[in-house]
Amino acid sequence: MTGARRRKPLLSQEDRALWQEMTASVTPLEAKPSFSDKLGALPTAPETPPEPLIAKTAAASASDKRPRIARPTAQLPPLSYPRAPAAPSYLKHGEAQGIDKCKLKRMQRGQLELQARLDLHGFTQSQAQAAVIEFLERCQAQGKRNVIIVTGKGLAKEGGGILRSRLPDWLNLSPNRERVLSYDYSQPKDGGTGALYVVLRKLRGGSAASAPSSHGRRFGRTR
Repeated sequence: MTGARRRKPLLSQEDRALWQEMTASVTPLEAKPSFSDKLGALPTAPETPPEPLIAKTAAASASDKRPRIARPTAQLPPLSYPRAPAAPSYLKHGEAQGIDKCKLKRMQRGQLELQARLDLHGFTQSQAQAAVIEFLERCQAQGKRNVIIVTGKGLAKEGGGILRSRLPDWLNLSPNRERVLSYDYSQPKDGGTGALYVVLRKLRGGSAASAPSSHGRRFGRTR
């Protein structure tokens, strides 16, 4: 019949027996999982949130054998820096630093043997200041402790003399201040208020031998 649907031919018994013999040794393939099966295999969120990792029980902390660094409990002392030596204070007439009261009174009474003398009569201020520095430096290097510096009383109209009023300031300036222990007006026999007794510090780490001055020349009339 034209256009009619043909029926599949039926297998004979021999063909069926041959097919069963061939398929008996074949292992069937596993079926691929469907999309819904893949979704079901994904992990689901827990009903309760997990504990933080840093939170540990006492048993877990005790079983932790990792070495720990001990933190210092005591506070370190603050850093200390050496203090700079304090600058010498301003030394006034009759004051002393480094000598006893007995020697101070003997100086004021003119009872100490004067070992050197500087006369500043006729000097300008700059010349007189330089001469004082050179004189004290040389006397200390030679081991002389008790000296006198003569300025003169000056004229009354000049306020008692420029050199006389400026000498205490010069004695308090470096390097003179580091050498001077005390000073005061002299006795009338030595010039009165027109001269100063000066007590010098003993030179440390050096001998009492004569040493040349750093200024290279002498000023004034010394004895």
